[in-house]
Amino acid sequence: MENFKSGFVSIIGKTNVGKSTLLNALVGEKIAIMANKTQTTRTAIKGIVNRENAQIVFIDTPRNS
Repeated sequence: MENFKSGFVSIIGKTNVGKSTLLNALVGEKIAIMANKTQTTRTAIKGIVNRENAQIVFIDTPRNS
């Protein structure tokens, strides 16, 4: 576990710009609901990507005005 790195990435933006779609693509599986309806994401959703020497925690946030 020498040189192991980890960090957090918050995905922020206006309503219906594709934040949840981006999170699903980065994680590689469908963990966030996607819809054309506004305010589909109501609470922060976390997706974790693990690599051999790294871990990234992505956070999909609800709308930001």
